[in-house]
Amino acid sequence: MKKSISALRIVFVLLPAGLLTVLNGAFAAPYPSKPVRIITTSLPGSATDVPARAVANGLTELWGQQFIVDNRPGAGGQIAAELAAKATPDGYTIFFSSDGPIAIIPAIKRHLPYDPLKDFEPVAFGDFNNYILVVNPALPVHSVSDLMALARSKPGKLSYGSAGVGSPNHLGMELFKLKAGIDLVHVPYKGGPAATTDLLAGQIELAMLGPPSIPHVKAGRLRAIAVPSAKRSELMPDLPPIAETVPGVDVRTWGAFFAPAGTPKAILDKLHQEITRQLNLPETKKLLASQGLSVEAMTRDELRALVKTDIKKYVDLVRAIKMPLLD
Repeated sequence: MKKSISALRIVFVLLPAGLLTVLNGAFAAPYPSKPVRIITTSLPGSATDVPARAVANGLTELWGQQFIVDNRPGAGGQIAAELAAKATPDGYTIFFSSDGPIAIIPAIKRHLPYDPLKDFEPVAFGDFNNYILVVNPALPVHSVSDLMALARSKPGKLSYGSAGVGSPNHLGMELFKLKAGIDLVHVPYKGGPAATTDLLAGQIELAMLGPPSIPHVKAGRLRAIAVPSAKRSELMPDLPPIAETVPGVDVRTWGAFFAPAGTPKAILDKLHQEITRQLNLPETKKLLASQGLSVEAMTRDELRALVKTDIKKYVDLVRAIKMPLLD
């Protein structure tokens, strides 16, 4: 009898709490019910800002809540990444990041204030940023094979520029060197524009550069010989991939949306569906193409796999070229 009374007491104690939980779920405001912040790693107008802003505008119009782009440049994207990783995982902070702070920096630095795999949940893939292998027109090469032959005839004499040690175009050229078995001298600059200036002036012979180099190619001031990707770029279909000559060279930086770990799956799925739809609208794809960005849809699991694959690729590369880790 006493056991029955105790059991009834437990039921009556737990019942109000259970009812409260049900009622809270039933009357909870649908997501989003307040403004959402999208943290980005660079300045307004950059390749990492334009897709985030296009999505923010589309979701604001769709859901009637403000999606606000919060530009936090600095330290190669680490400032933005740390801020996003430590945000409340409630769906009201999203992180649009290049592959730099997610896949490259973890491979080249000893210590980071965040873990790219444990502290973030993939939300939606954004875009690929297409690089071009370009040379100064004075260099007598018109193909990857020509470049390899010249480099082998002059080991250590040809120089390439990059946006700095550990930048995508630095590691991309090192991957090309490694796979092709050639010796090129690295000249790091403080940003891509400075490398482009010296390439135009003939101070260096070649570089992997982004879409801003295309006007120089069209004007004949630079010669494009290939794209450093595994397949042809839809934005530059006439240029062959380096991988046709040197298998294993695939260098395309990317941008993608993430959320702090612990964000509810229902919110992640909802964001994935609508962000992917926004990015694939014809007007959005046209806007991104004007920036040299190509949209490609991925599932959340595919994005997670891409992050893991790229981290391993850069870790293996850094070890192979014996690059000292940065503090």
